[in-house]
Amino acid sequence: MTAELEIPPEVDPNAADLIRKLLDRNPETRLQDPAQIKAHPWFADIDWEALYNRQITPPYKPPVVRILAIRLSLTKHLELPVNRPTRLPFRSLMKDFWV
Repeated sequence: MTAELEIPPEVDPNAADLIRKLLDRNPETRLQDPAQIKAHPWFADIDWEALYNRQITPPYKPPVVRILAIRLSLTKHLELPVNRPTRLPFRSLMKDFWV
């Protein structure tokens, strides 16, 4: 946690400034107040009221088919039984941990 923050030179100066302020190690000087964050120059083009009211079209909408496929895939995998090892080293020391 002592290394200096390095931001590549190709990063927009306003974005770099916002990143530095958000990642400030000192909590006293770190940018934390939502109003100050929203007022940062990086967000100058954001109409916060329109965003809040969902009146802004997102720059990218992922295809719904892919989202549903991922959700179905995750659901399928979550239903699989969990295979636990039958012999664990130090199991006797962790009696309360294993169900």
